[in-house]
Amino acid sequence: MIKTPENKRILVVDDDAETRDILCSILIERKFIVEKACNGKDALKKIGINKPDIILLDYLMPVMDGMEACRKIKNDPETRAIPIILCSATHIKKGKDGKMRVDGYLEKPFTIEKLFRKIDTLLKTQN
Repeated sequence: MIKTPENKRILVVDDDAETRDILCSILIERKFIVEKACNGKDALKKIGINKPDIILLDYLMPVMDGMEACRKIKNDPETRAIPIILCSATHIKKGKDGKMRVDGYLEKPFTIEKLFRKIDTLLKTQN
């Protein structure tokens, strides 16, 4: 079965509750199935239970930051294919090999149009 946007699952990971809730509301309005997590550790738990189609991941968070969560997701054969959009208001350093292991990047603040362009691009590459 080919998934339509109405049944695509997005995990929103951000330690700021207001940001997380706003993003979730916007995504729900566009008919996505949305789950949320408050840090990388919480995200990994939720991914283990129900794999999302895309992860929207904040960079700076307590407990486990976005880059550590991204590293764990991309190093796991069960989850490495899940596209990750990393969001940050700070400059992000690339990994030791000179590559960021994310599928998309959004600098905060970003527009909703930019967010949906990234999501649409990643969803098209999955099909």
